[in-house]
Amino acid sequence: MKKVLFLCYHHPKNYNSQSAALVRRVGQYQQFFENQKWEIDYITIENKASDKIDFSSGRVLQIELENYVKNKFLNKLFTFYVLIFFGDVIGYSFYKSQKEIDNFLRNDYDLVISFFTPRGTIWLGKKVKEKFKLSWWVDVQDSLDEGLSNKNLAIGIKWLKKQLKPADHIIHVSPEWKILDEDRIGKEILVQRHCIPECPRRVNTLDSFFQQDGNNKIKLFYAGNIHFHAMQPELLKVSMEDPKFKYYYAGSIGVFEKLNYLGLRFVQLGHLDEATLASAFQNSDIILVFAWDTADRQVIPSKFYEACAFNKPIMIVGKDSGSFQSLFKEWGHPNVIQETAEQVALTLDNYSKGDLSNLFLTANCTKAISDKAQFSKFLSNLISKSL
Repeated sequence: MKKVLFLCYHHPKNYNSQSAALVRRVGQYQQFFENQKWEIDYITIENKASDKIDFSSGRVLQIELENYVKNKFLNKLFTFYVLIFFGDVIGYSFYKSQKEIDNFLRNDYDLVISFFTPRGTIWLGKKVKEKFKLSWWVDVQDSLDEGLSNKNLAIGIKWLKKQLKPADHIIHVSPEWKILDEDRIGKEILVQRHCIPECPRRVNTLDSFFQQDGNNKIKLFYAGNIHFHAMQPELLKVSMEDPKFKYYYAGSIGVFEKLNYLGLRFVQLGHLDEATLASAFQNSDIILVFAWDTADRQVIPSKFYEACAFNKPIMIVGKDSGSFQSLFKEWGHPNVIQETAEQVALTLDNYSKGDLSNLFLTANCTKAISDKAQFSKFLSNLISKSL
């Protein structure tokens, strides 16, 4: 049986709200390799906030995260030190636990995969590749400047360029970031978007909650974080005055309070477990996604791909810096971005009359989308080139 080593921040079964987006990608790889009957080992950072997790499906080593220095001046020196030698405090934590890691590692891996962010998984991946002389992939979920300030950007990119030089394949989730990062490191980068997951079997744990206002309400649902500097949830304010619609939010209390401060009246569902979140998606009428609009980044939130699994209309709200335009062209879908409050209100009014033309639907894509079959084909081809 072939064996693969995953190096990632958190395990797909043991994560927190900050790492939820990161482990989604790891979970997609996990599902593929399990279906191919590979054995998977994991080295991750320990998530102390969680309860004890059953890792019976594979060997897992969780490393304790080293603490930053409390003194501000010394902490700046410490941060600079770990950036130069280990990438970040994650890499430093791996370094400090090297004996424990050496005892865990097997000598018969066929493949090692580092999942970025954080940078520390790249540091450890390079070490494992050099030790066992095996194929090394790096999967990149963010632009390579993620977590680097303007002051340490040049140093961080130089470190990444050196560390990534021996990588056999680098895979990016974003075609826009691929172009930018290829130029930075002078190395070919492949692209594979997030995989649209299979739609879970229907569960009804939120039916009664969603029906508390009666079945005549059109239910709009948003889950996850909101980056208020780059997203425009305030465009919903006009449509929220229409009594036909009810808005629900699943996520942190901090984001919910900010929405309230902006006068956006969502019903707070809190953080939902996987099954309950799937129920919320399934029981909503429209799933909300906010486009990203900053000059320096082109981003499609990973929640968009998750939302696509449920075959529900998706309303994409806010100005887009280009990433959705690229996806529409790639998947063959009309431009349905709602850039103004007036467009949002009109689209929802049209929906209430049975017109879904200004909403995203996977069924309206005329080209191949990033589904499980396409994702599996990509990884299968990559394995054939690597082994």
